[in-house]
Amino acid sequence: DVPPEVLCRILLLTDGQTILRCSAVSRQWHQTIAGCVELQYELQLRKAGLVCGLPRSMTTVDKLQALAKHLRAWEKLDWTSKTVVNLPAALDPAMQHRLVDGVFALQEDGTESIHTVTLEENPRVTTHALGLNPGTFVSLAMDPTQDLLVCAYPTLGRGSESLTLAFRSLSVNQCHPMARHTTITVDTGNDYEPRAIHIADDVVGMLYGDPGVIRVWDGRTGTLLADAQQETFEPDFQFLSPRVFVTICSTDSGWLDIFMITPSEGAVHVARLRLPEGARQEGEPAWIPGGVEIHSGPVCRHPIPGTFSPANEHRIYLIPYRLALAHGHVPHIRLMVHHRTLAGYVSQYVREGRTEYIDLEWQNWGPRGSRMMPTRHTGLHWVW
Repeated sequence: DVPPEVLCRILLLTDGQTILRCSAVSRQWHQTIAGCVELQYELQLRKAGLVCGLPRSMTTVDKLQALAKHLRAWEKLDWTSKTVVNLPAALDPAMQHRLVDGVFALQEDGTESIHTVTLEENPRVTTHALGLNPGTFVSLAMDPTQDLLVCAYPTLGRGSESLTLAFRSLSVNQCHPMARHTTITVDTGNDYEPRAIHIADDVVGMLYGDPGVIRVWDGRTGTLLADAQQETFEPDFQFLSPRVFVTICSTDSGWLDIFMITPSEGAVHVARLRLPEGARQEGEPAWIPGGVEIHSGPVCRHPIPGTFSPANEHRIYLIPYRLALAHGHVPHIRLMVHHRTLAGYVSQYVREGRTEYIDLEWQNWGPRGSRMMPTRHTGLHWVW
């Protein structure tokens, strides 16, 4: 007996998945949802795996039309504009660079300067002089939706036994106003270069050392949330969410490890997903280490203003590696895994109240939870 307009208001407080399930409850609910433009817009967003950054002042009909135009552009690769930017420094694949939320950042080789450009109709290049010694800058990460840039550099120059993370504001090149501690210093021994650094909402994580160490901090308070000491060399890691991350191990067989951050225990090992073993040659490993990384879209705290952006829970993780096959053939492979596959093992671990991590061989998770694509090479970075 709930009036249709009241049912619409109630369902608008839920998410797209709930709306879709409710449309199967009864014919009346199905017709109500089908006739409500606001609910249809939420369903289309869910179907496309997007979040909306359009102004609240736009009508729902206009947002639906904008979404349809956005999807058509991607389907047909129909670009409405092209931006050409002349950067003050040449782009070298070895240099640090990122493309996140329509902002491109490039470290000028041999200096402590970062050039940023917003990809808009009239782009302007801004140079950030970080006040470091030239040549000491080693890595960066950013989230323009928080106006946040995190730079990593050896505290006392190259050969230093400690690494400093500096929290800067992208727009005005100052210390970030939300960071209680504008720098964090980490003892790293003589291995001063981080192998990966990522931002996910309110946390910053860094992988360094050999064997690998992964540390995760609350970026606002500077509190150390997790310190995951690895037994083997870890080429890369990525966040699934601000409190869950995945690593890849490059050993004889290779595997993905999933960790969950808890207030009491820090990093808890949730699952180990073993990668496929190749055809062993006599005296040689079947797994061929080297160039193994994890690529995914950026994890931004807020939707990109003025457009649509992929939802964090709909990201695809891409793992490039090499796998030895029979007759000495070693093809380059890209393994693609959806976020829901990896996050599902976290839910299983919590639901079952486990104390030991879930350990699965490739045949028990890979064929149904991932896809493989052959490629010519591995080691190149992808940017979004």
